[in-house]
Amino acid sequence: MPTLPTPAPLASAAVVFFGPYGAVTALADQLRRARGGQRLFGPALFVCRHHVFGVGTFAVDAVLDGDGIVAAAGKRREATAVLIGTISSCHGALNLLSIGPEEETSDLRPQTSESDV
Repeated sequence: MPTLPTPAPLASAAVVFFGPYGAVTALADQLRRARGGQRLFGPALFVCRHHVFGVGTFAVDAVLDGDGIVAAAGKRREATAVLIGTISSCHGALNLLSIGPEEETSDLRPQTSESDV
């Protein structure tokens, strides 16, 4: 698996020049190059607006768009990821949602019958 670049300097610099959308798009482009051909969908970006102190919301349209991005990624029969993020005037967070077949990471197996106990 390729080593992912450290996104903080790029994201910090890009916010100054491009605003938050440009920063996330620049990060998505950087991740695409680093993933060695594995497809990356998104970004699905949820922009939080604070209406009163401590209460933030994002638009239903953003949720529906994000759902469409995840659904499109899930229709493929290969491992992929979706870049998902939330930003507001006071915070930002991004993560990759992995979808599809990946290597087994656990020795736990589901119980299939009473005789397995």
